[in-house]
Amino acid sequence: MGRFVRKFLFVVIVLLTMFLTTPFSTMAFTAGKPITPGIPLSPGQPIDSGKPILPGDPLQPGDPIEPGNPNTGDNQWSDGNQGTNGNNKQNGAPIDGTTAPVMMPDGTIVVPNEDGTYSIYKPDKDGTYSEMPPNSKDSQSIIDQYTKYKNSTSTQTGKNNPIYGYNPNAEGPGFYEGIKYVVNDAIGQQVNLVGEVLDSNGNYQFGKSGTWKSFLVSGYKLVGQGTGNGYVQLSGDVLDGVLKGTDAVQGFNTAQKGVRDYRQLASSALRTGATWNLNSLFTATGPMTTLSKFNIATATVGLGFSAYETGTNFHAWQNETNFEMKTDLAGKTFSSFGETLMNAGVISASIPTPATEVVGGVLLVTGAVLWAAGTGLQWLNKSKTGRKIIKGTVETFKKVGKKVSDLGSKIGDGLKSLFGF
Repeated sequence: MGRFVRKFLFVVIVLLTMFLTTPFSTMAFTAGKPITPGIPLSPGQPIDSGKPILPGDPLQPGDPIEPGNPNTGDNQWSDGNQGTNGNNKQNGAPIDGTTAPVMMPDGTIVVPNEDGTYSIYKPDKDGTYSEMPPNSKDSQSIIDQYTKYKNSTSTQTGKNNPIYGYNPNAEGPGFYEGIKYVVNDAIGQQVNLVGEVLDSNGNYQFGKSGTWKSFLVSGYKLVGQGTGNGYVQLSGDVLDGVLKGTDAVQGFNTAQKGVRDYRQLASSALRTGATWNLNSLFTATGPMTTLSKFNIATATVGLGFSAYETGTNFHAWQNETNFEMKTDLAGKTFSSFGETLMNAGVISASIPTPATEVVGGVLLVTGAVLWAAGTGLQWLNKSKTGRKIIKGTVETFKKVGKKVSDLGSKIGDGLKSLFGF
């Protein structure tokens, strides 16, 4: 028994000695070489022998796609073909050209063409792009989305700020339209309505007044702009055109009245032998009514709004390159300038002198014609056939202008050679 205990203790001591003196790596992995620790990766050290990855600028929706450099080895074009309007292609999509391509949030690339159409490229799973048929339903939906992105990014600073200022490309009403409706229409028309009531001497006829009609039409047009309903917008412009036509007729009558007053003053001067001079043109032919005073005040406010919109529309028209949007901005410029002239005409016609009545009447008629022309141009531009008509007309005028210019140059050269210049 004692011998057995001594042998057991000997075996325990041997095993304990081996356990305490043998490395853990040898004990855990007997096959192959033991695992040795490697060199730790220090901060800033590149992952491999290549260049470290540096952060770049992310592409935001609406940003134009800048062309790569074909002469470097890290950005080769997948093919050497030319895209629409001379656009170089990369992976089947244009990267430059006459107008900058724009990438949508889903990766779709939209290229505005000079003729008002669009080329659309959808991303494929393999990273390439395929051009969409131009007349498909999906392409029209993408064009609408593109238009919204362009509208929101084209006027981000300065006087064209779409949040607070007037944005000529906005599809719906914003802060500016709300302020204009409250100040120019709601308050302004109520002031004119009070002037009509005060001048009526208790015989005011509500149904014959155009003031409240103008107020209702302004609200109706604002609803049409907010809903985007084409029928509401069209009917609103028609109603507004009727009111402006009525103002133009009144302006024509006012101009005629000014001419009659001038003739009466001239004939009276001849009969009495008084001296006639230009100052008589600015002689008051009667007292200024309360409505006339109110009209001057409200028309001055309207003049400020319409003049501001005219300047903004014209500035946007100058910077626009797409034919369809440029045509729309031209129509808006004509319309707002027409309203500017009509407001100035109201101010002038409200002053009871022959000269101011004639000038005011002419401005009212001219402004109504310009407003109608601009509004008609905007509606004609909404259809494909209308855009073809507009483009054909523009091209015709360009050709006629070039021929006139060439003819003038030839006449000038002939005169120079005739007189020896």
